[in-house]
Amino acid sequence: MKKVLLFVSALVVSMTAMSQSFVSATDAAAAKAESAAVTADAQAAAAQAEAKPNYWKKGVDLSLTGSQSYVSKNSSWSTEWYNGGNSALSGLFTLKSWFNYEGPQGLMWDNLIDLKYGIGTNFSKDVAGRAWHLSDDKTAFSTTLGYNIGKGWHIAWNGDLTTTLFQNYSTISDNRSKMFYAVPLQPVRDAGVGTEMADALSSACFSPLRFTTGVGVDYKYSNEEKGIELSVYISPYTYKLVYVDDMRKFAAIKDDGDNVDDIYVTSISDVAGIGQNITDQDAYNAAIAKAQEAQKVADYVTFYEGMNEAAKYVNPNKMKSFNLGSSFDVRYRQKFNDNIALSSRLQFYTNYVGIEVDWEIAAEFTLYKLLTAKISVNPRYDSTVAEKVVDGKTLTGWDQAKLQLHELVSIGLAYRFEK
Repeated sequence: MKKVLLFVSALVVSMTAMSQSFVSATDAAAAKAESAAVTADAQAAAAQAEAKPNYWKKGVDLSLTGSQSYVSKNSSWSTEWYNGGNSALSGLFTLKSWFNYEGPQGLMWDNLIDLKYGIGTNFSKDVAGRAWHLSDDKTAFSTTLGYNIGKGWHIAWNGDLTTTLFQNYSTISDNRSKMFYAVPLQPVRDAGVGTEMADALSSACFSPLRFTTGVGVDYKYSNEEKGIELSVYISPYTYKLVYVDDMRKFAAIKDDGDNVDDIYVTSISDVAGIGQNITDQDAYNAAIAKAQEAQKVADYVTFYEGMNEAAKYVNPNKMKSFNLGSSFDVRYRQKFNDNIALSSRLQFYTNYVGIEVDWEIAAEFTLYKLLTAKISVNPRYDSTVAEKVVDGKTLTGWDQAKLQLHELVSIGLAYRFEK
């Protein structure tokens, strides 16, 4: 009997151990299968995420550059360097940001933000008491919405807005051989007034504001191997608006030291090229002539009276100028290697009376990590400005227009991000 009991006990223990071993094996197999399923799901999700296309291209190009020089006193009577030159300080902040969309249904949407702000000083005040001057003030936004019609071509609408944010002033010099300064019009000064200089405002917040919009076609080409990106927008129907909100007036005087060359009442609208709004041209001319004669004999009381009288015939209302015409916009960028890149933007507009051409070319060099150097050249020509009457002669935009050039060489910090 004992032997039977011992046999049964051993059999029970053996079966229990076998069942536990079987359960453990089953659990391990289940866990292994579950782990494999999770891994497969993760791999499938990763493959799906990798296969999902990214229709957006985004990027930021940020730079902060500047230059500084210091000159100590050469003697008790001179603060300049022994062979000329003064202390100076300047800085320039630029930012370009783009976010472009190219969808599977043929929809295209390109956006560009372009900011540029510069300031400089030579630590000495001009005749108006200012030590700091703006060298750049640009706030621009461009957007293009289009539909792909094949082989890189799109039917597109474009809008381009450029304006200023800060007050800026015309150059004021105390060199009477090349003097161009301004005097306030209001209030009329009392007897004994001198030739104190005042602000010659040439731009202010949203003055001037330039806006163009049109419909046309847009062509895009890219070559990743050569680092080339090209965009050409052509619009046969373009609307252009130049708007001035600040109509602050001043009297501008050109004086060669012996005789007054010219005196006129103007505003930012005149500087922006949309001209003056004279309500009575004959009365205005008579008042200007009165001021000119008084200036020649240093009779400043009569001079101010004449200038303020002329100001009465300048319409102080907000100014705007709009035209219909055609335009094209060519953008090109090529990255030769990790250290050298070239970018260009050519804008052309015509109202069939004059033309406006703005071409900016920039070469960028990465010297070491965030250290960069940049060389840019920006020629500009505009003959679409308003007509102007000088000495009874009407000057058209072609008579007034000159080729203008803005050149910049800078070294500083830069950061570029693309996705």
